[in-house]
Amino acid sequence: MKLRATYGTGFMPPSLAARYGSAFQKPNRDLRPERSRGVDVGIDRFFARGRAVASLTWFRNDLRDLIAFEFGGPPDFLGQSVNISRARTSGVELSSRAELGAVDARVAYTYLDTENLTATTEAERRLIRRPKHALSGHLTWSGRRVVLGAGVAAALDREDSDFNVFPAVRVDPGNFVDARLHAEWRFSPAAAIRARVDNLFDERYEEAYGFPALGRRLTIGLAFDRIR
Repeated sequence: MKLRATYGTGFMPPSLAARYGSAFQKPNRDLRPERSRGVDVGIDRFFARGRAVASLTWFRNDLRDLIAFEFGGPPDFLGQSVNISRARTSGVELSSRAELGAVDARVAYTYLDTENLTATTEAERRLIRRPKHALSGHLTWSGRRVVLGAGVAAALDREDSDFNVFPAVRVDPGNFVDARLHAEWRFSPAAAIRARVDNLFDERYEEAYGFPALGRRLTIGLAFDRIR
């Protein structure tokens, strides 16, 4: 068993487009860098002589001048990046990983609570595009020359803003599950063929409201590795 705790600070300057504008957004010369302070405390429990581990982690992040995008109104409807003076995210993560022979299995669940501490209305208190529940799992089998894998990710209880109306209103974009498969065949020490299927079940969903995710798609590629 292992106990752990970390504390850290973060700094993220605004992008050039956010500060000086582009064809798609107005400039905001007063935009300040985003700063954060974070802490997490966790425990790891090992099994099967260290080949498997289960972890529980509590975390909290205090954000200053969080950079967010605010859509504009008529006549051009161009928005701009703005600072949210104070915000907070906190939650709990449960995860497990096992390496048993040629099989590697991982699962994780995260509960996330977010809050805009300077919101003037209850409807704006929750930060958008951050699911309250996130689940993921991945299973990989590795042979001598072949690797096969499958994964899934799910996001539940989300909020977003509908910017097709002015002023924008909060909406529920719905839950989604995204499954994928991948495979690799290494036909020489320096080269391999890789294939991947994303959105296996051809789900219709939007990670950001108004921007549909791609449907089922197959990607095949050839990878070369340098031999030292």
